[in-house]
Amino acid sequence: MSRSLLLSLLTYSLLLTGVITVQGEFIALALPLVAYLLIGYLQTPEEIKLEAMRQLSIERVAPGQDVDVTVTVTNRGASLDEILLEDLLPAGLTVRSGFSRHLLRLAKGQSYTFGYTVSGPRGGYVFEAVEAQVNDHVALTRSKVRSEAKGRLFVLPPLTRVRNIVIRPRRTRVYAGTIPARAGGSGTEFFGVREYQPGDSPHSINWRASARYTDTLYANQYQQERVADVGIVLDGRLKTNEFGNGHSMFEAGR
Repeated sequence: MSRSLLLSLLTYSLLLTGVITVQGEFIALALPLVAYLLIGYLQTPEEIKLEAMRQLSIERVAPGQDVDVTVTVTNRGASLDEILLEDLLPAGLTVRSGFSRHLLRLAKGQSYTFGYTVSGPRGGYVFEAVEAQVNDHVALTRSKVRSEAKGRLFVLPPLTRVRNIVIRPRRTRVYAGTIPARAGGSGTEFFGVREYQPGDSPHSINWRASARYTDTLYANQYQQERVADVGIVLDGRLKTNEFGNGHSMFEAGR
């Protein structure tokens, strides 16, 4: 139960008791509460209008790397005597230094800027909004509003450079590539000479080799141009990824 509701019920009970019993003592006890409630309601801001802006020092980082977050909140409405600002952090991020919550007074048209440092594990994080809790001096009324302040942070896994690996697949596909197939066929690089066969292009005839023989024609043979697709498949499903104490096989195998 809120404080304003409790005080209102208590004030109403004292006034009703004083009227029913025709005793001024109960009404006199209710007068300070009436004044307290009146002051609280009079100090309630007529309009709460806040604008928030967020800035990240960097949007793509490595796991554990610090990122500076700067938030600026501007009051476009009535003056606020007591306001608690809290930047809503995405789950998984940790505040390394500074504070994401601030209690202050914000006059009409005034801006307040605060910053802090966060870090987190691999993943994508979305900042949504800044939450503001507005109170009056006597803590009688309380209002909560959210000001949109979008931001995105990508924590990418580190890249490891590896040296070139020579791959000699037993089978290759028919797509053009740069891996030598070590077999004769259609291509551009010379591979050898063989007897001319029906269906071969006349342009492939090796006239120098054919001139040595009177009854046989020889044709050039070129090295086949094929490519091997090499893929590494890592099972990242939840039921096969996580094991004891929150360890992740996917993280260890990236």
